[in-house]
Amino acid sequence: MKWTDIWKLFEPDEQHDACLCLLENFKENPDAATTRRVLRRIAEATASRLPSVETLARKDPDKLATTIRTRAAALLDEQSWSTLFTSYYPRRKLGLLCAFLDQVGIEHDENGAAAKEDFAKPSQEVVAAAVSNLLRSYTTREMARYLAVLVRHSPGFEFAAEECDRLFRMLENQEKPNDRSAAAQAESASASSMEFTVLDRVLIEQVVRAAMQIEGSLDARQVEELIETTARLSDKWYRAHFHLGFMDVLLPGRSLRFDRPGDNQQRRA
Repeated sequence: MKWTDIWKLFEPDEQHDACLCLLENFKENPDAATTRRVLRRIAEATASRLPSVETLARKDPDKLATTIRTRAAALLDEQSWSTLFTSYYPRRKLGLLCAFLDQVGIEHDENGAAAKEDFAKPSQEVVAAAVSNLLRSYTTREMARYLAVLVRHSPGFEFAAEECDRLFRMLENQEKPNDRSAAAQAESASASSMEFTVLDRVLIEQVVRAAMQIEGSLDARQVEELIETTARLSDKWYRAHFHLGFMDVLLPGRSLRFDRPGDNQQRRA
């Protein structure tokens, strides 16, 4: 599995957090080849001066983290992807790391890394039981992406590949209905009115792409900003309220809002 495929399993806020962890690693390892290489690529991609680790320490890293998150596929190579995930998991997911190693009987240090390189490999039955137990506390997506990172990055953890594949099949089966729902709702919305303009169809497409998490699509926050910005261009573009409602229904983690100006009953009266 490619690093970019694993990256898609993280929500935008998790990706941002992972990039912040990567920047923390850069501060701790200013002379590392990965640090210098990624900072150089950022400078080239943004046509700016090469940022130094000292600059990172002085400034709010959120802007730089956003740059890395939105251009990760172009900025990160094999080694820097590995550094990103090995920076993120011990800092943010230490409980998961330690719990998995405990379940499969591998001795580990306080950072969730195996204490010995030549540890005894657990049987598939032990790994399956461990994953089953951990799924009581963690989601299928959480477990699948962690095992994918483990198999992709850590030598000796190939024994987790079978369970990793099984989790991804489970995840695919869980998400298929949502994908069909997104496509069906988009088709229904388009067919319900022959008066949709090119702009309407573009916005519908962006909402659907975000819902289906298609590579290169806008995230939920960006879609909302796009629709609300477009709506502000004309207070007579009433279909904006359709797009806002369509977005609230289709995008995961959102709920219908009735506090927008067009939904104010007193204002309409």
